[in-house]
Amino acid sequence: MKVFISGPITGTADYVERFESAEKLLTDKGYTVINPVKVTASLPKDTTHHEYMTVTIPLVDMADTIFMMKDYRKSEGAREELFHAKRFRKIPVIYEDDFE
Repeated sequence: MKVFISGPITGTADYVERFESAEKLLTDKGYTVINPVKVTASLPKDTTHHEYMTVTIPLVDMADTIFMMKDYRKSEGAREELFHAKRFRKIPVIYEDDFE
């Protein structure tokens, strides 16, 4: 089962480590993980929020479920990904707070 990780990036200094930890947690549980931080790592530094979302929404479309990291509500992008997953894909949502 493929799972997309969604959570705050902008304004979060340790986001790379947090996404890697979530990836390990999910991989250890048997999921195939789509980590948007790794996928978008080579994008230019001046990539806009809108441009970033044009990459991540199709990644959500590839997933069977979405994993919402703690503090996802602080992230406009994570909220957009969750809305897309629920409204258009109707895929299950896993919340980090309930997962551990």
